[in-house]
Formats: sequence, C-alpha cells, structure tokens
Amino acid sequence: MKHISTYSQVINESLGKGSVILVNGPKENGGRKLYATHIEGYAEVRPGVIMFFLGEEFYRIVRGENGLKKLRVGFSNNDLMRKNIGFNVGMYGRPSVMRNNNKTPYHWKTTKYTNIDDALRAVDQDILRDPEYLLESESNIQSMYYEFYQEIVQDILDTLFFGEKKLNLIEFEYPSNVINDYLSAVEEEHGTDEVSWDASITAMLSGEKYSKYKEALDLGNTVDISIEFNSDVTYTSWYDSGDYYNAPEGDTEINDISTVVGQIWVDGDDASFSSETDVKVDTVNQVIKHMDDEDISRRIMPNLSNQLLLKIKK
Repeated sequence: MKHISTYSQVINESLGKGSVILVNGPKENGGRKLYATHIEGYAEVRPGVIMFFLGEEFYRIVRGENGLKKLRVGFSNNDLMRKNIGFNVGMYGRPSVMRNNNKTPYHWKTTKYTNIDDALRAVDQDILRDPEYLLESESNIQSMYYEFYQEIVQDILDTLFFGEKKLNLIEFEYPSNVINDYLSAVEEEHGTDEVSWDASITAMLSGEKYSKYKEALDLGNTVDISIEFNSDVTYTSWYDSGDYYNAPEGDTEINDISTVVGQIWVDGDDASFSSETDVKVDTVNQVIKHMDDEDISRRIMPNLSNQLLLKIKK
C-alpha cells in the first residue's frame, strides 16, 4: 500500500514561512482576480518543483487611489475557495499551490516580504500594467460591502423581531438567564449596571437580491451575523440573615431596565448603519426598550417557527 506522509512529515517551515505570495484566480470575463496570502511552509514534490502551504487569511487585490490595496475575504468553505482561487484544500488539510509563474505571479519578488502592503508596493507597476487582471476600484468594493451590510442588517431585524421571513436561518444561538445570573453575583445593595450579551445567527444568502453581492464580494452561500444587546439595569438587593426559627433569605429585584441594540457584526465586520438602517434599529429599540434578555427571547422565538432549516442553540 502506498504510504501517505502527514503534513508534519513533508512540510519544511524554514523557507518562506510568513512570506507573501500572490495567487491568480481562474480566468473569468476575459481576466483574472488576484489574491494575496502568507506562506506557512513548503514541500519539494520533486527536484525543483515546490508546493507552498498557505495560511487561512486571504485578501482580494484591488485598485486604490495610490496603487494596489488589499481587502480581506472570507472563504467559508472548500468549494468557495476552489471557485474563486482555483484550488482546494489538499491531503494535508490546508490550502496549497504549486510555485509557478502562471499561478503565483512575481513570487521571486513578493516572498522577500512578510507584510502584504510592502509586497504590493514591490509589484505595483507590474500588476497595474498587466491587462489580464480584473482590478476593481477599492471605493466600488467598499460601497458594495456597505450596501450588503444594510440589506443583511435590515433583513435579519425584520426576520427576528417582526416575523417577516426575509432570510432563511440555519443556526440561531442565544444565551439564557444572562441578567439574572449577573444580578445573582452582585454584592451592592443597589445600583445601575450595564449588562451585555450577543445573539449569533447563520443565515443563507439566497435569491436574486444577494446574488450580485456574492459575485462581487467573493461571498459564500451563508453569512454569520452577531447582534449585541445592552441593558442598563437598576436593581435593589436585600438580605435577611434569619434567626433560630427562620432560614436566611435574600433576593435582587430589578427596579428599572433600558435595553437597546448595540453593535451588529456581519462576518466579523462591524456594520456601519445608513439612515434607513438607523430607523430600523430605532424601531427595534422601541420594542425592546423595557425588556430583559428572557423577554427578548420570548419575542423572537415565535418568529422562528417557520424556519424549517433552523438549528437553535442555547
């Protein structure tokens, strides 16, 4: 039987570890997209033939005002990496690429650097003069991200709080008894404290509405969303030490509570809000203004009953 070496047996991390490598995407619309990442190590497949093992973070190369710029992209699965960059995770469990001029352009220049911005400056004129590359403007890509964030934030709020099925959800994770657990540990007799918690959601990007964002921004079929809630809780605690006939007892009571939506993250990025999205968030804040975490859960859960693919985590 043929012996298959493990990653640790074949990789050499002494050459090029942390160096920058550019990777060509497949040809499309008469050109190619260009990506950058770091080398984790290499293996010599046969004399003179080098395979680079790559890191997990990839960046799309775009045209900025003063040269090439990088924008982070997240390939959520193997198929998306194969579609956009043209290779897959191999037998050693991490992405790899053969060193050659067609797939790893200007590697003899970029591998001298560990900082992607420095490497891009070294090949700036080479890339910009090459008509093969599809280098969209940084401002256009950022504008597209901004539009995408507005769409996804408004849709998830409508889905969770108003029962409008704007998104198909795959996972929903929401903690339980956050405020009660916090108050059970306070030692002051009274006070006002801020208590925060997050709801985590994975939603599908389906339909024509999101197809343009998936294509332009190298997005997969799902998106991860995290919603932060902040509550200002005013409380009073009491304690009776008891006596020979009565056991000690105590409790902490909520006198007032004010809850709002805090930050919202989309695939790990803080989503800035347009005026229209601000209105949607303000509408939700009016609904949850006097709710604690358990009240919010009771508001959301009935709206998820029509989510056939949903897995709920506590």
